Amino acid sequence: MAVHRGLLSLGAAAVLAGAPTAWAHDHHGANLNLDPGEPIGGVLKMHIILMTVSFAILFPIGLVLGLRKHRWHVPVQATGGVLAIIGFVLGHAHGGRAFPENAHSKFSWFMLWLLAGQLGAGIYLKLHTERRFNDRARPFVKIAHKLMAIVMVVATYVQIVLGVVAWLGYCYGGFLGQCLAHLIMGSSFLAYGVWLLLLVRLAMPWLVRFGRSPELYDSAMIMTWGLFNTFTEHGFIEEAHGWSHKDLQHTSLGVIWFCGGLLSTYMLRKSGPSDRS
Repeated sequence: MAVHRGLLSLGAAAVLAGAPTAWAHDHHGANLNLDPGEPIGGVLKMHIILMTVSFAILFPIGLVLGLRKHRWHVPVQATGGVLAIIGFVLGHAHGGRAFPENAHSKFSWFMLWLLAGQLGAGIYLKLHTERRFNDRARPFVKIAHKLMAIVMVVATYVQIVLGVVAWLGYCYGGFLGQCLAHLIMGSSFLAYGVWLLLLVRLAMPWLVRFGRSPELYDSAMIMTWGLFNTFTEHGFIEEAHGWSHKDLQHTSLGVIWFCGGLLSTYMLRKSGPSDRS
């Protein structure tokens, strides 16, 4: 416990030391050089490295260790938390390349509060207060801790994608809809693979209990993809001028996926877990 408290104290010290600089900087102003070809500085590179190590490596490993109730769960999560806090301060206090207003910077605050809630719930559970008095809140904190861990995995992927978008400098101007269409479609393929893996490996008892075919959920996901792709490619979010060949292609694909997924969902609405379409 002494090591864990030391790591958390180090993270708090990093926040206090870097907060004045982080919250006072103006690197997202409109009058700065926003050239996307300008190289990023060393501080920003360190921000990227620390955030990648903490959110993309340590936290997922810590999540798996937590599911196995391994003794390394707390040290790994605490280390990731310290690195993430330092990386957050560096990301808001760097003196290198400037960026326009972007979703990555704004979403980072949600990530910070999510991380604080996750670490706070973990510390609360680690204290085992039920041994000293009647702790009625512990079951709810335990559920919240697990839910925040799941949200953290998805939010981490979203934040990494937003960071790449901000770094490369695209999706600005009139390209928001097209970026959303492509990013949602590409991300949905990854989500589909994860979803199918979870269904096959972990959720068969759940499927049997609900009495539904796995293809029903596949069809519902395909229908959702098509809906997003239909209304994000061509100027439904931002003003567009005319229909290009690519606009017609992507919107048509969205309509086909939506109608196909809707029809398949309807056909499988009464199918059992062992039925296949």
